[in-house]
Amino acid sequence: MITPIQLGERLTAQRTRLRLDAKWVAEKSGLDAERLQQIESGTRPPTVSELWRMGAALGIDPALLLDQEERIDRVRSTARFLSAAEALDPLDVRLLRVAAELSRVGGWLQEQLDRPCLLPGTATPLTGTHPGEQGYQLGRSARDTLRLPDGPIPSVSGWLKDSGVHVCLLPFASPGIIAASLREPGATPMILLNQKAHRNQRSRARRSVLAHELCHLLHDLEPAHTLAMVTRSNAREEDQ
Repeated sequence: MITPIQLGERLTAQRTRLRLDAKWVAEKSGLDAERLQQIESGTRPPTVSELWRMGAALGIDPALLLDQEERIDRVRSTARFLSAAEALDPLDVRLLRVAAELSRVGGWLQEQLDRPCLLPGTATPLTGTHPGEQGYQLGRSARDTLRLPDGPIPSVSGWLKDSGVHVCLLPFASPGIIAASLREPGATPMILLNQKAHRNQRSRARRSVLAHELCHLLHDLEPAHTLAMVTRSNAREEDQ
């Protein structure tokens, strides 16, 4: 078992890595500033309830904080949250970490229910050079692999659900984020749609976003390498 000082150092390191200030974490954990300082300094260790709430605030499994081998950085590395633009808002990193934990729980449940995800376990290779051509190639590959009938898919979100991919609509702190895709071994693939993004508020536009994120799940997010890919928009795209 790790010491209270080691636990406090780990909690402080996770908070610092997420760029969250102590006041915010204290409020989300239901603690006052003095109590948080005692926990992080190791002078008074947290109760089970306090540790659980702090883990939730930091978006991490509390059990990992007590792991003597300290596997947090290797298994839950925020460096595996890839964004095409500037660094992510700390609250969005926390949101992705919570989603990643839930996707692992979902993967365990799928295994217990014998309902495996139908997406291929390795990345789909691309031969084309034009993005449009590559998109159609991924679409054809998905139809062949998943044995989909020819013709349009009535509900992309419904098809994704039936294929073992979880889709949810939630608020990101950064309005420029359209969506994020998460995938890793043994976990349920997830597509997170930003409810603040205009494209996700219109059914036809949301359908194209889901198709785009499916391409990330099929090609960019090979489970052995990447946990999450964040799709951003520019102002012109959001005005359309």
